[in-house]
Amino acid sequence: LRGLWMSYQVFIIFRIIIGITIGVIIPIFLNIYGEYAPTKYRGLLLMITWSVFGVGATISSSLGLVILPELQKDKVQMYLLILTIFPFLGFISCIFLLNDSPRGLLLSKNIRDNRTSIQALNEINQKELNSEQEEKLRDEVKAAEIINESYSFKHIIKEMFEPELKKTTVLIILIFICLGYNAFGVYSISSYFLDYLDEVENGKKEGEERETPARDIIINQIMFGVAEFASNYVGGFVGEIRKLGRKGGIMIFTILAGILIIVGLFKKILFEVTSPISSGFNTIYVNLAMDYVVEIYPTKIRDTSTSLLFMIYRISCFLSNYISLGTYEIHKFIPYIIFAISTVLICFFTWGLPYEMVAKEMK
Repeated sequence: LRGLWMSYQVFIIFRIIIGITIGVIIPIFLNIYGEYAPTKYRGLLLMITWSVFGVGATISSSLGLVILPELQKDKVQMYLLILTIFPFLGFISCIFLLNDSPRGLLLSKNIRDNRTSIQALNEINQKELNSEQEEKLRDEVKAAEIINESYSFKHIIKEMFEPELKKTTVLIILIFICLGYNAFGVYSISSYFLDYLDEVENGKKEGEERETPARDIIINQIMFGVAEFASNYVGGFVGEIRKLGRKGGIMIFTILAGILIIVGLFKKILFEVTSPISSGFNTIYVNLAMDYVVEIYPTKIRDTSTSLLFMIYRISCFLSNYISLGTYEIHKFIPYIIFAISTVLICFFTWGLPYEMVAKEMK
């Protein structure tokens, strides 16, 4: 759709539609892949999946460097049309190559021969189920058939706040609100803050615009794409360290991202180095938190619960831009003070999560 834009207004409408579809695709795809992944390496494989976003960003920016290095308006539509090849390939892959997960099949009321699904579960968990476990699974399937006929959104929300999951759900909501601000808030004002540091260090006149060549902007995007690709691999390995776990990984990279941002506030050359690295660490702890959500909720509510929490995160990301820009106008350091407070809160809420999911089977 975006490749067919005819005006700025149409482009915005199509971009909103794309944003909605991404919000639908990401949680469901992660759930399917997470249920297929062996328990022992699930966290690592999910983080590798996230790294593909960095690959896509790098490819699209590299194509931009070749096709429209000076951001020529007359070549934008051709560039966007070329990019439609990738979602088209994804669409074809989903239709012909992607199957529902075994646990999803177990909950499907269309499945009558449950033996196939049980065998698939055996392969995933790399163990044999005894007759008692198989019988228990069959009972769950029968219950699932009833659930699929009557399970409403209201029931799913109720289950998310059942005593066993209530504390987890509340803390994850608070974590995702803070993650949304940290993920986009201060990074959305980076160019403004660089101008401020330039003004302080070089006597640059207030209001004087800095002209950044289009090629430099695109190269910067490529660097961020490569950083996202690499950082997810690092996060995947760290998240599988049992003594740290998902929770420890989230807290460590949250603290590192916060330290790097604060260190860079007092020198332009430091800020130019620490901000992209901090963004990479930010990617790690956001995605580790997403993976934790995929792992923590039981099959029958997993899709809806992860999608709902992802929506809360996206709303927070959207609002963070306006909060950062508004507070920046009041005082240039206020957005970074909020970032520091949010960083502490993320660590505190993560520490309070009652469950750890490293090497634990999904329910």
